Amino acid sequence: MLDRILVKVAIVSEHHRMIVLIITVLILIGCGLLATQLTTEADMQQMMPKDLPSTIAQNKINEYFGGQDIAYTLVKGDLFTPESLNAMLKYEGDLAASDAKSEDGEKLFVRDKMFSIADVIKNINGSIPQTKQEVMAVLMGLSSGGKAESSNRLMNPDHPDVTMVSIRIKRGTQKDMQQISDIMRAENKNMMAQNGGLTFTSSGLPLLMSDLLGSIVPTQLKTTAVALVLCALIVILVFGSVFFGLAATSVVFIGIALEIGALVILKWPLDFMTVMVSALIIGAGIDFGIHVTHRFREEWHYGGVEIDEAMRRTIGNVGKALVAAAVTTAGAFGIIAISSMSFMRRFGVITALSLTFALLAALLVLPSILAWRAASVEKKRAKKAAAD
Repeated sequence: MLDRILVKVAIVSEHHRMIVLIITVLILIGCGLLATQLTTEADMQQMMPKDLPSTIAQNKINEYFGGQDIAYTLVKGDLFTPESLNAMLKYEGDLAASDAKSEDGEKLFVRDKMFSIADVIKNINGSIPQTKQEVMAVLMGLSSGGKAESSNRLMNPDHPDVTMVSIRIKRGTQKDMQQISDIMRAENKNMMAQNGGLTFTSSGLPLLMSDLLGSIVPTQLKTTAVALVLCALIVILVFGSVFFGLAATSVVFIGIALEIGALVILKWPLDFMTVMVSALIIGAGIDFGIHVTHRFREEWHYGGVEIDEAMRRTIGNVGKALVAAAVTTAGAFGIIAISSMSFMRRFGVITALSLTFALLAALLVLPSILAWRAASVEKKRAKKAAAD
């Protein structure tokens, strides 16, 4: 019964190939438009189960005490001059004066949540000393006084020319982290332009996440494009035909396009796991296209069988095997969908869906492509025979 159903579906697709191909093109265009709305996520807190004790405790800490993510700015140069210390204070003040706000409407930079060796010296001395000698005298007092611990966190005796500005920031969205990164790096350039002897470079979780998020989509596009091209070249070489190679590869191309559309429709972001799905689809889904294309070519091109009969034999012989392979593989990934971790759950579901899309493309779209090509070749042969 399964063989008969699959054969009937393929034959219907083949007989209405123009309609199938037009619908496929429209779907691909729709997926391309949806791709512009694809978001990314790399916040581990968002990926973790909400009912974990550690997650609940972290949320409470953020609620009671504000941001617990730390951004750092490394300052390098002749640090113990009044000019350098004032530059660090100005740096902190400029960040606080930016008035940048998160998506929740809260200020991203709060002056009271920034801390540097300049703040320590100012708090102890009442103001920044007027000379370098006075600065060193304050530091000597700190080395044996009650503020030694604070200064030790900001200075390294082995590297007296470096210090850091610690900036406590409330954990926010991807847009918030990007804004934090942009403002800090712009201020770094501004301070280095005004203070030629100092260098300012920033890091910390918000900036790392911003950089990582910014590279996820370009990385996926590049790796997927390279994998598709290499896959197509290999299949073209195996078949010895550009058309049949591209036809077989079209299955995974459609699967990847529908994967992106499904992510947007389900309102799921690209994260550390879902970004790998495309590579999995290329590796596992290309088999569907190869089997159908190879069998049809054997029956029609080499066997001399009519197009309809060739398609019946093709799907009748490989259709059930492809369905079994797809169901078992997709089912294995589908089991991951019961995970309590959201990123694992999304990975399992979207992989299973993408494999299903690749199978449907092999059974519905690929027969239309192959039949269109076969009909075109037979028409040319008939014209040539009539001319002879």
